[in-house]
Amino acid sequence: DPLRGGGLQRGTPRGERKQAAAEAFLLVVGNALLDIDGCPDPPNNNKKIFVADLGCGAGNLSLPLAWWLQQQGFGGVLCVDINGRALDRLDQRAKKIGIPIRLLQEDLLSLLSHDNATETEHPLADCAAVVSLHACGAASDLSMAAAITHNLPFAISPCCIGKVNTARMPGQMPGQMPALTSIARSSAPEEISYPRSQWLRNVVSVEEYRLLASAADYGFGSETQEEDALILARRQRCRVAKTIVETDRLQWAQEQGYEVRMLEMPRIGPLYPKRELLLGAPQGTLAASRIAQLPTA
Repeated sequence: DPLRGGGLQRGTPRGERKQAAAEAFLLVVGNALLDIDGCPDPPNNNKKIFVADLGCGAGNLSLPLAWWLQQQGFGGVLCVDINGRALDRLDQRAKKIGIPIRLLQEDLLSLLSHDNATETEHPLADCAAVVSLHACGAASDLSMAAAITHNLPFAISPCCIGKVNTARMPGQMPGQMPALTSIARSSAPEEISYPRSQWLRNVVSVEEYRLLASAADYGFGSETQEEDALILARRQRCRVAKTIVETDRLQWAQEQGYEVRMLEMPRIGPLYPKRELLLGAPQGTLAASRIAQLPTA
């Protein structure tokens, strides 16, 4: 239960949304990303049996996912974040409820490189898939790029789109909290350029993309508040902008040889702006076939 010890309150809209998001990820991981039927019992040490949660924060997704994976005979979750304080909190929560996890404090950019490790020594060597729930700004793009670099299926729900407009300063990363601000952690390194795909670059300039990203980063106000026509029209424009930004991300993955799909997480609410779930897997794999067969609702 992601609400246990995560600073979220049961019965609140935010708590219910986070719980629904975690459940959606578990369904996708089990029904599409992993070969559950092929997992040996007990697990074979040579089999890739971990899922990497990139930008994991305090573990609102990592903990329920780790518990579920271990019930299926898999090893669990590799929890990766640059924020050491969040990882400390995650470690405390995991020990309190008795769920073993792996922790790695690391800049997600480093996961794109093979320079400092052989394939078997790389942090993602034991991972069969990548997930990322609401990693801000360019962190979602780094998570997707890490998955594709290592030929892994992914499920990513992006957040704070407008932060991709902030470029990472030279020497700013790697680093550790509390020295790094939220903006610094979500800023875009030079290895991540926008628009992501050639598809969108053919029709949108960099400056036009920046406007799209800013428009896509919108809130939704009160769910009970009456709204006039102007507010509704603005939200619709922002919604279109976000759809373009997320489609651009998936088009980039497709250009790298991935089958892709975008779904909306159920029970999140029609006004919530962070409800897209971006899915991808290498073409021709079982995961790609299963992603195509997932229901739309």
